[in-house]
Order: sequence, then structure tokens, then C-alpha cells
Amino acid sequence: MQSVEISLIISVYNGESYLESCLKSAINQDFDNYEIILINDGSTDNTEQICKKFADCCDKICYYSIENGGISHARNFAFTKSHGKYISFSDADDLLAPQYLSFMYNLISKYEADIVMTDTYRGERDDNFPPYISHDTEIFNWKSLIYHKFRTHYPQHQIYGKLFKRCIFEQIKFPENHVIEDYYVYPDYCYLANKIVYNRSKLYLYCVDSNNSIMRSEKAESFLRDQLMAPCHWFMFFKDKDIGIRNSCTKTYLEKLFSSYGLVENGLIKCDDKAALLAYIKKELDWVYPVFSKDVKFIIQVSKANLYLKLKPKYFVLKHCLPLTKYLYKDFYKPPREYYNGVSNK
Repeated sequence: MQSVEISLIISVYNGESYLESCLKSAINQDFDNYEIILINDGSTDNTEQICKKFADCCDKICYYSIENGGISHARNFAFTKSHGKYISFSDADDLLAPQYLSFMYNLISKYEADIVMTDTYRGERDDNFPPYISHDTEIFNWKSLIYHKFRTHYPQHQIYGKLFKRCIFEQIKFPENHVIEDYYVYPDYCYLANKIVYNRSKLYLYCVDSNNSIMRSEKAESFLRDQLMAPCHWFMFFKDKDIGIRNSCTKTYLEKLFSSYGLVENGLIKCDDKAALLAYIKKELDWVYPVFSKDVKFIIQVSKANLYLKLKPKYFVLKHCLPLTKYLYKDFYKPPREYYNGVSNK
């Protein structure tokens, strides 16, 4: 069997309305030596027929149908069936530019990197979206990249728009039963990489469905809990590895807790047991507070927010969550000087 350079993993559940356009963009790459690992995650619509149709006419597609276990389970299974030296992921409702794989492959080869990260478009479905090629490339180690993300929010944590050495996912798995599973594995794979290349090209279109807001869906509560648990995972992961990153993770977690409390209290998130969810958030806040018990400015701001929350919860977000968030982020994510030495522009 000829060696495969890239395995592109696509898992789908009930994707009959959008899968064809995704697969067309996946098979129309200008890169030749790759395979597509296509996983049907127990779909109940016409997804299987579409998968089989494309698999029959394209020898790059390796198709598997499995019982529904969620996207993490499907991706973990797909990796065991892949053969590529490098791994990339795509959601089944998104689109790839023709240069998507070749561009990232050229970067990872040129810089002998472990991971390549790029930016992505976010918008409505457009089969002819214009690819954007950037020559702005930065090289990071894991510490400098995490500090960079805290300061700028980039590179994005989503698993798409990236190319990984195979060995990275030989050591980690996507956590199952989570809604934002790719946020959980972000620190894990960054920590395993010696060299990470970040380029601002946009060759991937994340397709937004304006009529399917997760905050109004049945998954809203699970999504919110994941938004809270993921920063906590970051904190636990980095707590013994770097104190600056640990503190940044903690303050991010606090910001999520305060903003989430406001969303739940004001009924902006659909949840089955509002009182239980608010109690959970309060419990987490009580656990996090001692970390900054000696930070006077923080304690004053939190005390004001806590008092206002008890008196007028409906106005909590506007009155005190935003000032607190501003404080949490202000100048906090500036890394020690030595970490800038790990970043270079090429």
C-alpha cells in the first residue's frame, strides 16, 4: 500500500442537507496524496446513501458506519482507521478551499513543525467562498503560543483549520460526552508540540446556521457546562507547568463563571433546572476565590459584583460583569519577557 501523507477526518450525523457540498470540497483538493476517513455516526436520515455514493465514485474515501456515539467517539474511531503521516479534521457542514491541504502541508514540511494552525472564515454557506492566502507566519513553542492565545484569542481552539503530526493524536483522545470537545484537547496537543506554525490564511469556511442557535437548543445547558468545565481543565492541566498560564486560566474561568451566572439568571439560556445550575456556578466561584485572596483589587471588584448580584440580579451582567471582565483581562496575559524569544516572524 502506498504511504499516505494526510488523513482528512470527517464525521457526520444526520447531515443529508449539507454533506454533499462538504464532500465535494474535500475531494476537489489540489493536493494528491491524501485519504478521507468518512464516519457516519449512526445517522437516521439519508446520510448513509450520500456517503456510499461518494465512496463508490472516489477511491480516496474510506467509509465507515458506526453506532451513534457522538463526535468525539467518531473522531477517535476514525483516527484508528487512518494511515496518514499527518491528520486534519473537518466538520461535515463546512467547506474547504482547494488549497486547504496543500497549503498546510507545505508549511508543516518547510518549518518541520508538529502542528500548523490557520484562521478560518465564519459565515453563511457559499460553495465559492474566496480563499485568503497570508504570508504572515509565526513560529511558537507551546508556552509562547498559549500566552499569545490569552492575549489575542488566536489561534482559534477549534480543531478544524489545522494539520497535526500523527504522533500528536497517538497520545491524546477527544473526550466523549462533551459539546465543545476540541476546546478540551487544545492545551494537550499544544503541550506535546515542539514547534507550532501559525499562519493567518483562511482556507476553511465554518458555515453558520442562523436558525439553529445552540443557546436556544436542547444542548444549551450542556454547552454552558462545557464552557465552564473546559477552562477548569486548562487550569488543572497547566497548574504545575507554568504559574503565569495557570493564573491566566483561572481568571478566564472566573470570567466565564460570572458571565454564565448572568445568562442563566436572566433566562437567556434554556436549562432544565435553573436553581441547580446557579448553585453549581456559585460553588465553583467559592472554589476559585481563594486563588486570588491576596489580590485586593480583585476582591473589591468581586465583592461589589456579589452584592449587586444579590440585590438586583437582572442587571448583574451590564453593571458588574463587564467591569469585572475588563479587570480580569487587563494586562494580565502579558508573558514573561523570555517567552517572546520563542516567537519569530517568517
